[in-house]
Amino acid sequence: MKVENINELFKQMDANGDGSLSLQEITQGLVKAGITVDAGKIKATFEAADTDKNGSIDQEEFVTFMAKI
Repeated sequence: MKVENINELFKQMDANGDGSLSLQEITQGLVKAGITVDAGKIKATFEAADTDKNGSIDQEEFVTFMAKI
């Protein structure tokens, strides 16, 4: 997936428009995008991509998340 597409997907998933994604937003966004991934893998990848450990993923961290998923 190209970075441009990943950035667009990020914007679509950011339901509350705060510039970061919660685990719930990512899980719901992947389902809407038709991307099937095991819930355990989503959580583990989310935690690994959340490099600042603030409980959400910003756009830069999301690129890393998508590369690992």
